[in-house]
Amino acid sequence: MNFDLKRTLNQWKNGPYITYTLIAIQTVVFLLVYLAPSLQLQPKGVMYGPYVAFFHQYWRFVTPIFLHFGLAHYAINSLVLYFIGQQVEALYGHVRFFALYLLSGILGNAFSFAFNTAGIQSAGSSTAIFGIFGAFLILGIYFRHNPAIQGMVRQLALFVLLSLVFGIF
Repeated sequence: MNFDLKRTLNQWKNGPYITYTLIAIQTVVFLLVYLAPSLQLQPKGVMYGPYVAFFHQYWRFVTPIFLHFGLAHYAINSLVLYFIGQQVEALYGHVRFFALYLLSGILGNAFSFAFNTAGIQSAGSSTAIFGIFGAFLILGIYFRHNPAIQGMVRQLALFVLLSLVFGIF
């Protein structure tokens, strides 16, 4: 095999392709929601407790991860996922990162279902992103004497703050 081709394949294999794929999926979904409203992706996919409880629409624990309410919501979640996703995917590996992302999103939506009032609709990748933040903070605790990891934790704390502030408003 050609050396350049082999190097390119290794770079792709070791790159943050799960992060890029997740951003691509939520970008396609965002564009479909706004360019093809007749598909009604948002009403069919947001976390809405009564539909889960009464109609057993359990996919609503997964689909809200990829739906967003507006351009600012989409842009902030995508930006945060882009920066923190690359770091956590490199540290945890592709499969564990993907499992952590999906599990965090599903559990976050389950908590939304359990603790929100009945008429609240929720969507966004924030639940999955906060799970990624948690995984990164665990690395910061575990490697508390590693200055490189501690520096990354401090830098990414800004994204945690940004996500919290956006979530409040």
